[in-house]
Order: sequence, then structure tokens, then C-alpha cells
Amino acid sequence: MLAEVPSEATVLDLVWIGQSALGDGPELGDGEKIVTVRSGDTFLDLLGRNGVPKGEALTWYRSSRGVFNLARLKVGRDLTLSFGDHGELTGLEYEIDRLTVFLAERDGDGEIVARRAEVPSTTEVRGLAGTVASSITADCLAAGVPSRVVRQMASIFASKVDFKHLRKGDAFRVLYEVKITEAGDEIPTGSQVLAAEVETRGKAHTALRTVGSQGNQTYVDLEGLPLQSVPSDSQLRYPVEFTRISSRFSHSRLHPKTRRRRPHLGVDFAAPHGTPVRAVADGQIEYAKWHGGMGRTVRIDHGRNLKYDSMYGHLTRYARGIKSGKRVRRGEVIGYVGSTGLATGPHLHFSLVQGKRYVDPLKALQQVRYEKPVPVTGDTFERHKTRLVSALGALDRDGPVRLTHFDDVRDL
Repeated sequence: MLAEVPSEATVLDLVWIGQSALGDGPELGDGEKIVTVRSGDTFLDLLGRNGVPKGEALTWYRSSRGVFNLARLKVGRDLTLSFGDHGELTGLEYEIDRLTVFLAERDGDGEIVARRAEVPSTTEVRGLAGTVASSITADCLAAGVPSRVVRQMASIFASKVDFKHLRKGDAFRVLYEVKITEAGDEIPTGSQVLAAEVETRGKAHTALRTVGSQGNQTYVDLEGLPLQSVPSDSQLRYPVEFTRISSRFSHSRLHPKTRRRRPHLGVDFAAPHGTPVRAVADGQIEYAKWHGGMGRTVRIDHGRNLKYDSMYGHLTRYARGIKSGKRVRRGEVIGYVGSTGLATGPHLHFSLVQGKRYVDPLKALQQVRYEKPVPVTGDTFERHKTRLVSALGALDRDGPVRLTHFDDVRDL
């Protein structure tokens, strides 16, 4: 149901809570109350039941929307309301996800100030090592290692090792950190590989996470050389790690859904649902919106960095903060592979366009020249490398895959 909204309110479509609503909850004492998202109501109804006039509720809604859309509260989540001495609403608190909390409160001048804050957490470093018995993914999952850690390793070593073809007897070691909430729960998106080593076909490959020559976080080998070649003109070769090219650029293609022939002015990269999609060059977001049969789409104006605008379609969602006007860097995640719009399955539709003229992305990207990588050097890197390599070496990779928890990781 839609809440009753004042006549000037153009927010009728903004007060939905995804067919969910908030119910009254326990008093916390001294002006605080918890309410829990339930089915069948709206944000305005919720505040109304707790004594907040609709005009006041709309003020909180509008003041907060630039930081978080209060129409998107999820079923089962809690919202904490804070009230002043005279019963007036003075603050809101809502856990957006396990990493982030939304806060809104009145300042000394009576203005509503909204912000996001990181959920308090601690960081643990874990070590994993062993010999492949069946597959690295199956062995790691059996040892209690999140699959995202294996995916990170596969991405880090993509230019050196094909993880799908690791054989029985190949060995590996990896150090990774995880974030733990105050309640002791592991935050799913808080894993990050610090260092890894893979030995296959008698050759060892090592990756160390460090600060690169341009001040960015990157992975390098023992010589300090980046594991990924850096394209010239600040470009990337492809915007996504794909399994195959499912459809190429064509001026006449039989569309798999409409069964009509029409131009296919881009290339489709088949990839698993949720695979990160990255900007191919520095630029500014022209738009991030629903774009007809392309579904959720991002278009980037690259200015002098690339003579084409780039377009990324069928996204399941946008990355945090991606919106019109935002500047992005080469390699920055802008969204995630999906199947929105006219799509038969998860894939990225990628286009390059100059004005109104589309070009074949595969041919255009083949023209990218690769620069000689710049190694990371210096005493700071050497000390960092020594610590990571020593910690990796302490992990026994002979035998079944085993997980190790480090008691003291301050030196890492």
C-alpha cells in the first residue's frame, strides 16, 4: 500500500519499502525505540505510528535520500528511533549491510545530517596451504575457506595460472584477512588476499599485495613486477573476466529473444552472475540507469583518455556510489554482471561509441598497446616482501589443505 502523502509530495513512488514495512518494537529506554521491518506498511506509516507527523517524516526522508533511500528498508532488519525530551524525533539508525550502518540526526542548528559509517570490526589473518587432491575449489571449501578467496586467487594469477586446470599434486599457500563483527560473525565481503603462492608443473608463482607505482593497491611478483600488464593510454583490455564471448559485433544478428534480425552493436561476454565489471579507462559517468533492452546500464565519457564512450549493459546492480557525474578510474568496479533487460542469461553487453557511431570493441581493444610494467622497489617494499614471504613459508603445503589462524599479525 502507498502511504497518504501531502499534495505537493512527488515522492509517492519513493515511500515504498519493497512491499515491506516496519512494525513497533521494544523501548530501549531514555528516548530510543527499535522497530523491525515487517510486511504491509511504508516508512511514513512507521513514523506516524510512533508519533511523528507526516510532514516531519517527509523531511527526514528527503534529507536522508542522498545518503540512503529509506524506502529500501528490508524485511527483518531493525531501525532505531531516537526521541528528544518532548517526543520529537532526533535520530535514525539502520544497518544497511554487515559492513555499513546509516545514521541521521539533527545537529545544533536543527538541520538533519545523514551519513554512512563502517560497522565496528576487527581483522584476522588466516593462512591456508596444502596439496590439491581433487580441485582447489573443492579442497578449500572442505577446509572452511570462503569461495571468494579462491576466486580472488584465480583473478590474481589469471595471467600466469589457469586455476581450472590445476592438477592433483599441485601445491599452494595463501594468506588472507577477514573482518569480524563485534558479535563474532565473519563479514562475507571483508576477505582480502595478502599473499599467495601456487606451484604447478614444477614452477612456483608468488603474488604479494602492495602499493603500486601509481599509489594503488596491486599484486606483484617477487621482483616487484605487476602480475597484470598495464595498457597504455590508461586503458584495460577487457572490462570483465569472462568465460566466453557469446555474441560478437554485428550489423545484422538474429536476436535470441525477439527472433528478429537487428544490429548487435557491441560484444557479449558470458560470465557468472555477480562478476565484477570494471571501467576500461578513466572517465566520468554519463549515466547509470535502466536503458531499454540493455537493462541496468552504465555509460562512461572517457574524454581524452579514450576516444570512445564505453557502455556496460544487463548489469544486475551498480557498484556503490556509481551515479551520473561520478569520476571513475581505470579498473574501478562500476557494476556486476546480470541479466536485466532483454537477456537470456547472465552476461555483459559491452559497447564503444563515438557520437552515434558504434565500433567493434574487440577490434578497437586489440589496438591497445601495452607498456613495459614498472616494478615496485625500495626498502619499504623489501621489508614488506620479507614479512609476507616469511609468513607464507611458515605454512606447510605438504598434505591435505589446512586452515591456520594467526594469533599476532601486527607485522603483516
